Amino acid sequence: MKRHSSIVAVVLLILVGAAGTQSASASSVRTLNENSANKTYAVKVGSHLTLTLHSMFWSLSPSAKNSGVSQVGAVLAKPILPGPSAPNGCGLPGMGCGIQTWNFVAKKSGTYVIAASRTSCGEALQCTGSQGVYSVTVRVLK
Repeated sequence: MKRHSSIVAVVLLILVGAAGTQSASASSVRTLNENSANKTYAVKVGSHLTLTLHSMFWSLSPSAKNSGVSQVGAVLAKPILPGPSAPNGCGLPGMGCGIQTWNFVAKKSGTYVIAASRTSCGEALQCTGSQGVYSVTVRVLK
């Protein structure tokens, strides 16, 4: 009986530990996209951020690469090739259809801006107004 109680106690400890780890890691990830533009987000040091923009024409600003919120790894680019099965607006070459994803880690406290820009907003279509700029402010807390 004593051995059975010990096994149950070990299993409960493993389950409680796994649940605590899962919720802690889930709360330390922030996902950003076009809807996050011009907003401010607070995260803790060590948090991970993922920025996904839906166009192959975006370029990350150099200042976003050298701050307290540092890019981790290379951009993950997934172009969408034109064709009959492509989403609406992606049927022609040169539309810039695709998804780019950048990963960041918050390394030191402060306020930082992640910015990107593009000059083309489609096949030979120059961006106008705010279409060509993206920025989000990240406040990193201790």
